[in-house]
Amino acid sequence: MPPAKKATKKRAAKKATRKSAGKKAAKKRTAKKATRKKAAKKAAKKRATKKATRKKAAKKAAKKRATKKATRKTAAKKGAKKRRPLSPEARAKLAQNLVKARAARARNVKAAKKATKKRPTKKRPTKKVAKKRSAKRA
Repeated sequence: MPPAKKATKKRAAKKATRKSAGKKAAKKRTAKKATRKKAAKKAAKKRATKKATRKKAAKKAAKKRATKKATRKTAAKKGAKKRRPLSPEARAKLAQNLVKARAARARNVKAAKKATKKRPTKKRPTKKVAKKRSAKRA
């Protein structure tokens, strides 16, 4: 076989392998795309289910809160507990404190009034201008 024919055959073989390699790569790319799409679909589905479960949980919690509120309202109608009565000594001590506090408040008010009271301003003496005397002297 002449060398020219060999070279063309080689070139043709290379071209064919290149074509097949290109086809393989394209197939790989499409396969990757498909798997990516599948993964995206799966993720979207997962998100949707999570959202739905969250909504359900929120509804449940809201219902629970509403029932708690209702029970709280009914419990509040019972009436408050009475406080233990103060001993006479304690009552006297509190009364004394009240008297002291009132006196202190009155003192503070009086002091504030005193501070804001206007004081009479002193009049400054004006400078006397010396009168010019005539030059006549005896």
